[in-house]
Amino acid sequence: MDFLPLSLAWSYLKFPQKDSNIAVMLRICFWGIFIGTGALTLTLGITQGFEEEIHNKLRGINSSAVVYAPGKKIDGDGIEKALHSRFPEIVADTAKSSLHQAILCDDDTHSILFVRGIDPEAEEKINSLSSKITDASGTNPFGTNPFGTDSSGTDSSGTDSSKEKKDLTALLKGNNVILGHKIADSHELEVGDEFELFVPRESGKKIALEKKEAKVSGIFDIGLDEFDRNVAFCSLELFNEFFEQEDGVDTVAVNFKENLPPPEITKIKFADQLIHLLREKIPFINYDPELEAAKKINNQLPGLTVSTWKQLYPALVASLKLEKYAMFFVIALIVLVASMNMLSLLFMQIQQKRRDIAILRAMGASTPQTMITFLLLGLALCLIGSGLGILIGALIGFVIDHYKLITLPDVYFVEHLPVAINPTVLIVVFVASMLLGLIAVWLPIRKMKNINITQVLRQE
Repeated sequence: MDFLPLSLAWSYLKFPQKDSNIAVMLRICFWGIFIGTGALTLTLGITQGFEEEIHNKLRGINSSAVVYAPGKKIDGDGIEKALHSRFPEIVADTAKSSLHQAILCDDDTHSILFVRGIDPEAEEKINSLSSKITDASGTNPFGTNPFGTDSSGTDSSGTDSSKEKKDLTALLKGNNVILGHKIADSHELEVGDEFELFVPRESGKKIALEKKEAKVSGIFDIGLDEFDRNVAFCSLELFNEFFEQEDGVDTVAVNFKENLPPPEITKIKFADQLIHLLREKIPFINYDPELEAAKKINNQLPGLTVSTWKQLYPALVASLKLEKYAMFFVIALIVLVASMNMLSLLFMQIQQKRRDIAILRAMGASTPQTMITFLLLGLALCLIGSGLGILIGALIGFVIDHYKLITLPDVYFVEHLPVAINPTVLIVVFVASMLLGLIAVWLPIRKMKNINITQVLRQE
């Protein structure tokens, strides 16, 4: 193995004090790469954290997909049976639901409320609503309730009851309703309070409002304003009674199994097979197995529409993705500027070491050996700066996320600034910084071929 390029590169990197200009340029390049990769790691971790946190909240309260017919009622029982019988490898659980608007009134406040009728037992298998209920009815004379918690909201082991699942079937009996905490606060409603709902009724060419009595049996805190401020849950039986719905439901929610089978690719072109393989194996390339499963169901259920939870929030999902990519490319410009500094450094280094290069060539060193020397010098500088920058950026992100140092206002979907530093983020930042560094190093090294050894030895 030829150690000459490695030993020369190490000596140039270790002893730059012989030339103060080179020493200053080395420090500038190092700190530029260090700060750029650190900022890129932290920024990408923050955008990734926002995306994961909001996705988790949306996915937690929504099913994998919903089946519906726009503007029409559907046969919930029949569709559930068809889904389980025709797609056993895809469908895990299903739940029927209906949605209608009503007006929540008190002496001073009027609010539009989206009342959603659900099957409580099936709903518990579909989403995380039962674990989002922070206050529930059921207190008995001895100070405990059927959910195993005391009046302080903790169970006998000291666990916060707000994090535990509540029994939706017990909460939604009779005329009981579960409200979001923001709508409950605005109307000063607490668990056990009764309130009036006004539901629309068609009366000839006019629409009349009919008063209905309901009772608050629970209050949930999902963390999404559109639910916490506008939505109430009740049983399907109460929903049908309130809104006089007899046949059909509005939607059937579907939860897919965790390990979905890959799509059939035996009859498609080799290029499509390669694209599918890349999407499945490379984490940073978008591949959505739930979307593929929804398409498969949609193709075999004519007249119905199947939408994944991401398709229900297209603007939000697209904006999060765009923000992540935009911030990545903007902050990557810092690394690009640092790489340009390294380009200038190597041009200066090569220019000042022309005599050394000529002597080495005259003593028998090959052109590739001298080129590899400066290649190793640039890559070592980039490697050290990138590695330390990524390490410090990841450490800062971990501290911010773990100790929740930065609190966000209510306009965001999360209370604290989330940072998700995962292997994908680290790999992407490292590869991007090393690629930019390699380009910056290679440009000046190519000019070494044009050095005239004879002229340099004669004149210098």
